[in-house]
Amino acid sequence: MKLHEIKPREQAGRDTLARYKAQTRAAAIAALAILEASSIDRVYCDYHDDFVVRMIAKSGFRYKFFQVKTKKKQNANWTINEIFGFKSTVKNQDKQDSDAIRDSFAGKLLLHTVNFFDSCEEVVFLTNINFEDRVEELNVDIKSSTFSDPYAIELAKRFNMCFPCPTATPGQQEIHNLLKKLTFEADVEYIKEKEDGFFPLAGQKIFDYSEIDLSHSEAKKIIKDLLSLVERKSSGIISDFSEANIDQQASIGIVELLEILAISADAYELLRQGGDVKAVKTASVLQRIMESAGAGTAEIELCARCKTDWDVWLRENRNSINEINIIALNAEVEDVFSSMVAVTGAFRVSKLREHLQALRTRLVDKKLIFDLQDEQLLGALLSILVRIKS
Repeated sequence: MKLHEIKPREQAGRDTLARYKAQTRAAAIAALAILEASSIDRVYCDYHDDFVVRMIAKSGFRYKFFQVKTKKKQNANWTINEIFGFKSTVKNQDKQDSDAIRDSFAGKLLLHTVNFFDSCEEVVFLTNINFEDRVEELNVDIKSSTFSDPYAIELAKRFNMCFPCPTATPGQQEIHNLLKKLTFEADVEYIKEKEDGFFPLAGQKIFDYSEIDLSHSEAKKIIKDLLSLVERKSSGIISDFSEANIDQQASIGIVELLEILAISADAYELLRQGGDVKAVKTASVLQRIMESAGAGTAEIELCARCKTDWDVWLRENRNSINEINIIALNAEVEDVFSSMVAVTGAFRVSKLREHLQALRTRLVDKKLIFDLQDEQLLGALLSILVRIKS
């Protein structure tokens, strides 16, 4: 007999690995959103749930908890029993099992709403397939604040029994608000087993956030490095539960992503501190242009500092200097920039002296120099470069 002629007794290990890969892909996509410079600043891998997204808010950190669940059969639907632990055949709702509700997929997510309360933004069930109609109907009833569905009524009635809050006992309206944090995302393409939707989406996000136009092989390497990073952050027993250690051992932040993208973290930080809302993209553009001109790390960081100095100067003086003069100043910078030949080759600091001198002379003659230094003038030229190349 040959190996393929007899079916194995079980394939649980292969199935478990496929599900873990789906979880890894979902966490990777979530981590890439950090590059967007939105409120998302960190993604925790296999800690408290499959992954957790942390966001910065005025009131402090807020969290989104994700469970990733897949099924091999694409035409299957999640049932009300699988998601909530409800018995669909029981006519008398009082005969439902509170333990089954608490231990269900939804129950494990809802526990976060009481453990983290105000800091819990949302709990999300992410899947590659769809839900049966009864699940959808219950979800609509809860999201609309109707709470007339028998299952919704039962969830609200049993909520404090199933999910006791460690600090206080929520009232009915608070329970409704906590239940509304439960969200379902069905038929998610990038967690499907064939991975057809994952690599194109991840590659597009990298380009959108960083302006790095990668070849197919380059993109694939970066994405594989990202998946490996998620796997590393998802493994190992945590014994030190300090915030610093959890961040280091179980989460992904901007520094780790910049390392994968080979973008200077120092240049990024200079731009971010200077108020550049697209610091990742700006650092990426500056680095690619400067490196193509043969620049080293020190020159790249200098350019980032100069770009930041210009942005800060412009922001601080925009209201105190006549708007007509600001427009005229920008026009002079644009004119000098357009006169520069072989832009990508010229952007080494050593070759910019004549252009800076020309710009300074023109601004002095037209009484537009104000208190601008050469570093800020270089930053002004670089800001145009970034705008054109972005």
